[in-house]
Amino acid sequence: MHPMKIFRVLMLGFVWSAIFLLIYTYIAAKPLLKKVFAFDQFQQNTKIGSQSGVTKSFENFRNKLFPTEEFPPVKFVKTKHPEMTNTSKRILLWDDVYWFQRSEVKSNLCGLCTMTKNRSLIYDKDTAAVVINAWSKTPLNPPIDRRRRQDQLYVFWATESPGRTLFYGRYEIDLNLYPPRYFNATMSYRRDSTFYQPIHRLDVVKMVKNSWNEVEKKTKKLLAGKNKTALMLVSNCEHGSFAEGRLKLAQEMVDLGFKVDRFGRCFPQKQFPLPKTFRRSPEFFRFLKNYKFFFAFENSLHCRDYITEKFFTHSLTAGLLPIVAGATKEDYLAVAPPKSFVHIEDFHSTADLVQYLNYLGRNHTAYAEYFEWRNGDADDYYSSGKTTGFCALCRSLHGISADDPRNYQDIYEAHSGDHVTPAVNQTIESVHRWWRVDESTECIDGIQVKGR
Repeated sequence: MHPMKIFRVLMLGFVWSAIFLLIYTYIAAKPLLKKVFAFDQFQQNTKIGSQSGVTKSFENFRNKLFPTEEFPPVKFVKTKHPEMTNTSKRILLWDDVYWFQRSEVKSNLCGLCTMTKNRSLIYDKDTAAVVINAWSKTPLNPPIDRRRRQDQLYVFWATESPGRTLFYGRYEIDLNLYPPRYFNATMSYRRDSTFYQPIHRLDVVKMVKNSWNEVEKKTKKLLAGKNKTALMLVSNCEHGSFAEGRLKLAQEMVDLGFKVDRFGRCFPQKQFPLPKTFRRSPEFFRFLKNYKFFFAFENSLHCRDYITEKFFTHSLTAGLLPIVAGATKEDYLAVAPPKSFVHIEDFHSTADLVQYLNYLGRNHTAYAEYFEWRNGDADDYYSSGKTTGFCALCRSLHGISADDPRNYQDIYEAHSGDHVTPAVNQTIESVHRWWRVDESTECIDGIQVKGR
């Protein structure tokens, strides 16, 4: 046969083989392509600037992403003997939360639980809870498969204020897109969460008495060593309903003659004397204790229970008197030691506030009254006997209440059902309503929230 004819035959065979391969690949990949196309449209519809909100076309895409049936409550059976507590439970962190490095919880207190970020383990029999972060690099990309087990807890986890979690970069995080009753539980700094997780440890009295991070535990020595007036550390200048307002308030106080050393990204003209990596070091706390006051101004105003490390770590634990702004006074009183802070809303004007702070700075006796809580008993304060956050979640997975003061080992060894309660048996009707719609107007600060 002529070489050209051989070549044409070979080329024809190659072409037909390629056509058959493409057809086969399309048929095999068609279901996956549908999901990818749907999620791509999902991202396009959630970009900032979308005017239509949840459009009718997007409703169709959402039905492809999420199961259409309602999720029934998780069912647990209360038993006389908690045999189930002798096995380890896995908690899957669905989102790659870069700052969260924990891999386990204290088994003697919380129960046998491990943590993983490996999504492929979601259907494993030992994966008892899936925790989905409200603010992550993969906004609104939760588990979408219909294989969800009914004995698995889906937990909505939030560590930032509602205003801060409205957007992640270019994308709007519209919690209203979660189907009703998708979540079984909530975990956040709010005290009405299923699993309460304060942003900082509440047992500040115990931390002081144990000289955590070498903080000064002797109150008389602490107060005698103070030689500077006030300190403010702020690097978030624009995100949050009070991010800009707190900078303006601080400037008003400075203009009225109050002495404040201000550091952070919002004050680039002044270099902080220690590297950022020292923020958790004993050197950092030795630097802090020289000051009498700390500006514990949060980035969000009147967000329920939003009280951060500025109050608990940089002020109370470090030995400074916090000047607070952010949460309501009632929220602070609920978690703080008695007479441990000055709230700006107790004053009619900024001038009245400055006048009172200057009075405290000159009057040693009046100033010292704000530190008497350091001499109290740690068991008298809010957090005594309670478990929080992932520890409370782990105990719940083993059928133990967060309010039970006993260790997990004591409960298990006692084999008594008196204090063993069923794990969470509920669904959250709408995390969008719970997290955003029912929040204060000041917390969201003019940002339009669907459902208001």
